[in-house]
Amino acid sequence: MVLGPFVGLTAIQQWGARTMFIMTVIVAFGALITGLTVKIAKPEVPDQMVILPAFSLKSLIEPSAVSIAIVGSFLAIVYSALLSFVSVYANEINLTEVSSLFFVVYAIILLMSRPFTGKWLDQYGPNVIVFPSIVLFAFGMFVLSQSSGAITFLVSAGMIGLGWGTLFPTFQTIAIQNAAPRKRGLATATFLSIYDIGIALGSFLVGLIAAKMDFSSLYLMCSFYVLIGAILYYLLQVRKPTKQELNVQQSLQVKEQ
Repeated sequence: MVLGPFVGLTAIQQWGARTMFIMTVIVAFGALITGLTVKIAKPEVPDQMVILPAFSLKSLIEPSAVSIAIVGSFLAIVYSALLSFVSVYANEINLTEVSSLFFVVYAIILLMSRPFTGKWLDQYGPNVIVFPSIVLFAFGMFVLSQSSGAITFLVSAGMIGLGWGTLFPTFQTIAIQNAAPRKRGLATATFLSIYDIGIALGSFLVGLIAAKMDFSSLYLMCSFYVLIGAILYYLLQVRKPTKQELNVQQSLQVKEQ
């Protein structure tokens, strides 16, 4: 997600879009070959036949992961605006030469912060991580919208890397923790599927908006949009009772009966 935009932007700038697409085909073919080499151990077959439930939409979705996935998808729309148009914006403000470095700085800050944020998540819980990260993400978008030189352009990349780069794995962790152990794989799939909808919709919707305003105004608007994500997270995740609270409530109800 980080190396790809850097290589793609560099290829377009140095050799043109045709070369970039050829590189993409080669990488995709390499992914196919390496995928075929992966060996998955066959699960042990129990003595008794296991009866699988009938196929349904519910079998494809883990409900406990949906709420946090919606928050992630909501914010992914802004991230898609970066993936799709940050190079075009760099050209607009005469920073073509440093546009490919945007995701390099993003990656460096993300990798430097990941060990600390992961430890803090375990110690203090997700809310201590999520709300500051949303503010950082929003402020990074604001700085990007006001950029007129290489320094502010790359500083915004670092802030966005620290903000969104922390939010994405945190949201995925929440999705997994909210699910029962045997459904954590399904929770991961549910989260990523809904998240990808945000990426796909974002590229389309932001493209429509970008046709009617300059990118500076677009990214300024995105900074306020990201702050709305904090409200959405609070409503869908913070106010939602946890499994432990639900179990306590059920126990009290049983005792009353």
